[in-house]
Amino acid sequence: MKERLRAELKLTPEQLGKISPIIDKTAVQLKRMRRDTAWRAHEVIVGAHREMAANLTDEQRLKLQQIDDRHRHQLRGRRLADPTPEPSESP
Repeated sequence: MKERLRAELKLTPEQLGKISPIIDKTAVQLKRMRRDTAWRAHEVIVGAHREMAANLTDEQRLKLQQIDDRHRHQLRGRRLADPTPEPSESP
């Protein structure tokens, strides 16, 4: 984002120095929002799966659990499974 703005706005080095902290802070906030949104979506899906499980056979419940496990693994791979903020991200 910073490089695009620098080029399109033809920012001077002084201007870039002044707006860089704003851009950096915004990037951290957006990353946190994406992570939190993914976590909330995952929780909604897991809740729906819990409700659905009462209407499934044992075999179908096992398959649904495997789907949940796969989704959880994908979230962890993207570092989204833990909703706690990383200390280095504090503004």
